[in-house]
Amino acid sequence: MPLYHAVNANLPGTRIEDFYDVTLSPKYFKSLGKGLIIFDEVTKKALKSSAQFNQILSYLIIIFILLSLTISAILTNLILFENQKIILLLKIIGYKRLEIENYLIGGYLIATLLAIVCGIIFSLVIFGGTRKILTAKLGFSLYFLWSWQYILTFISLGLVFGLMVGFAMAFFIARQKPSDWHET
Repeated sequence: MPLYHAVNANLPGTRIEDFYDVTLSPKYFKSLGKGLIIFDEVTKKALKSSAQFNQILSYLIIIFILLSLTISAILTNLILFENQKIILLLKIIGYKRLEIENYLIGGYLIATLLAIVCGIIFSLVIFGGTRKILTAKLGFSLYFLWSWQYILTFISLGLVFGLMVGFAMAFFIARQKPSDWHET
């Protein structure tokens, strides 16, 4: 629309009166009504149409959390069974349970932190590529935001994993007896 005059000379185009001539106002307002989009109504319709998509994403997040906990439990057990002889040897030498746990956790801590960093970078790269494809093919874009829910999920998964590893180690180490050395 053309700028007819500025009500405020310092800020032209900031008021609706800047865009129409008083004598032509009925004509402009009728033309605006044909192509006018009411933002609130469009937003409500978009939220309604995306509710099913959001529900699917919520289920996928829950499934992936359960999958990651399952994989973590399997890896923890594999690590403990792999280190069974080392645990027995350290017990025979006289190490205490906490010292053995610190040894095992310290050994895998660097690998875990490296895996987390690589996973985040890999996810962001995949997300960036997916976003480009969705924008090109479907005409909408996704954005990743560091929300408090995401950070809380990230921290809680880390704590659950740490507790799970700690309990598994404590249980496994307590069950290992130096007399079991010949059975391994």
